[in-house]
Parts: sequence; C-alpha cells; structure tokens
Amino acid sequence: MSKPLFKKLLVALDGSESSQRAAQAALEFAEKLKTDLIVLHAITPPTSYYHSTIASPTGMSLPAPSQREIDAYYAYARKVAMGIVGETEAKAKKQGIHVKTEIPEAVSSVVDTIINHATKETVDLIVVGTRGGRGIQEDAARKRLQRNSLSCKLPSPGSQIGD
Repeated sequence: MSKPLFKKLLVALDGSESSQRAAQAALEFAEKLKTDLIVLHAITPPTSYYHSTIASPTGMSLPAPSQREIDAYYAYARKVAMGIVGETEAKAKKQGIHVKTEIPEAVSSVVDTIINHATKETVDLIVVGTRGGRGIQEDAARKRLQRNSLSCKLPSPGSQIGD
C-alpha cells in the first residue's frame, strides 16, 4: 500500500471572498485525500489597526490605545475570527473531516504565523487565497510561502477537483 501524499492540510482564512474559495478548495482536498484539516485565522495586534486608520499630524505620535480599548479590540477580533473559522469547521465536521481550528493572537506577521503553525503541526500542504494587487508585500509573502509549501492554483468556484 502506498503512503498518502498528504496527511495534514492548513488553510489560512481572513474572511475575504478569496479565502472562502481557499476554504472550499481545502475542504475538497481534505475530503478526497482523507487528510486532517487545520483552519487558521491570525489576529494582528490592535496597534497596527489603530495606527493604520488614524492619520497623525506631522511630528506628533498617536497615544497608545488604553487597556480597555485593547481588550475590546481582542474581544471583537475573537468574535469575528470564530465566525470566519467556524463555518469551515462546521462544513468539515459535516463531511467527516478531522478538523482543528487555530486563532493565534497578537501576531506580528501573518505569513510567519502561517509558516510557524504549519511547521509545528507538520503540515504537508498550505492553502491560501489571494486578493491580488497588493504589490511587493504580497509578492514577498507569496515567495516565502512557496519556499515552505507546495504551491497550487485554486479552482474556480463551482469547479471540481479531479479524482
């Protein structure tokens, strides 16, 4: 009997339409290949959220968010994250796929978090969606993921993965 090609898949979701397609592809792969599935959503720190949405006057720095604001941010981010991973988790369980969810918090790099979780969990295949048009940062992330995983093109919505 031959050894299975993949034993564990990781799908990284951010709630975008593209990541929903990645989730669907991962579910199809996991079902057809009889693999375990890890569904991951990384929560970035609130400072990156606050500093990216508020323009500060030249020469002035913004005050750090209060602990109350940080707690509120994480409470909301956890709720959103559970919605993002929960749908894929429910579908996987319904299809009889062994599934585990991961929601790491305060990650400085989403790409590093994906790679580190994949390494820690001895993942054989990482599935991610892409929104496109994000320039150099996205290219660098894609190259880092390609060095650490098998790259594959996601099927279009509604297409079937061949047997």
